[in-house]
Amino acid sequence: RSAPVAFRDCGTAPAPGSGFFPFTVSADHDQASSIGQSLLLHGQGINRGAYTSAFNLLAPELQATFGDAGSWSEDLGSSYWTKAELADVTGTPSADDLNADVNLQTIQNAADAYRETDQTCSNWKIRYSMHWDGTNWLIAGTSLPFGDPTPC
Repeated sequence: RSAPVAFRDCGTAPAPGSGFFPFTVSADHDQASSIGQSLLLHGQGINRGAYTSAFNLLAPELQATFGDAGSWSEDLGSSYWTKAELADVTGTPSADDLNADVNLQTIQNAADAYRETDQTCSNWKIRYSMHWDGTNWLIAGTSLPFGDPTPC
């Protein structure tokens, strides 16, 4: 938990530019930086088309609901993370299950917008359920307790 995992090159990027995006950690929880690193790597995997790498940051139980990385990534073809902020982390500092509230901006084709809103740019406030597997913080689930995404 205290030692960051080294970044890896995930191959060529289908995303505009390098696939990188600004990511800030505003939360002051002692696990915020480590959770932020997992979420950053997940977003970069999506942006760079390294869907297996992004999928591997999902907890096994969540992976099972999608089947495999190919099935999971079918709806991600035109979606890219453009900026993100880890705003809050809640839970007991020594717990293996924490919640991470993230302000996320994405771009996507209108046809791929959330619930057919035709948004090509969306602002999300997503709550990620995070689970410590002994090595990494994995995404165990997501929810929208703050409402649907709004247009940018």
